[in-house]
Amino acid sequence: MKTRLSVSIDSRLASRLDSASAGGSRSAVVERALGAFLSANATGVILAGGPARNLFVGEVGQYRPLVQIGKEDGKETPVQNILGRFAQAGIGRALVVGSREVNAAIFSRLGGGPVSGVSLEFIEEKEHGGSLHTLSLALPRAGSEFAFAACDHYLGFSLRELREFHERAGNPLTLGVYAGTAFEWSKTSVVRMQGSIIEKYWERPQKPESHIVSTMAGFANADAFYGMKMEGSIEAAFEKLAGRGMLHGFIVQGDFVNIHSRRDAETAGRLLHRQPLDFGH
Repeated sequence: MKTRLSVSIDSRLASRLDSASAGGSRSAVVERALGAFLSANATGVILAGGPARNLFVGEVGQYRPLVQIGKEDGKETPVQNILGRFAQAGIGRALVVGSREVNAAIFSRLGGGPVSGVSLEFIEEKEHGGSLHTLSLALPRAGSEFAFAACDHYLGFSLRELREFHERAGNPLTLGVYAGTAFEWSKTSVVRMQGSIIEKYWERPQKPESHIVSTMAGFANADAFYGMKMEGSIEAAFEKLAGRGMLHGFIVQGDFVNIHSRRDAETAGRLLHRQPLDFGH
């Protein structure tokens, strides 16, 4: 659907616009330029908060977002995977929110960016108040709409389609949800859906209420959290949003792995080999 806009621009810029359109439509050139500008300024948030020791995987001697996926040198880490997925979704800027130790480790590996064309900014979490508090530290810089992902997720699905769905539907918050069979209900958050609306979100289900699993990746409008006390787990906030009819889900086409151990990394490595992912590196 197209929306008509009326704008006034400098005459010299209009002449350059005509040259760029090469006899075509001015509107098409403006639309492409505006799309590129908005994509470059779109923001993604990587949630890497909590005490550093809680993210350290002792058996591999590394923090979760930096655990090597695959056996060969140069394979992806979860944080590189997320940045690649951000780039595919047209996101040009990432805010990494974590402790000083975790941020320093990521910076040591990736530098200040850009990675896959995505610039990096680091926000230090000095006090640990749960993942919702972690997100709150990014909100003043994230803009009115942003992507988010847990730092230890390895995503085998596209965020581009998820973003398109979120924006097309005008949802307050849209989670990527997984309808496959690779996850145990007792170890993941699950949801019950009616259409795209998540009617119920269970952070820690006591019994298998559903076989649709929530990922920790999605898109949100900042005002979705209006009036909430920004502390505790972000999953608890999702439960509240579901109760208000403000939480939506998009069934992703692909797998994901939470990287908590060497075994998880090996599982993600098999995913990588089964479905090669090109992140533009």
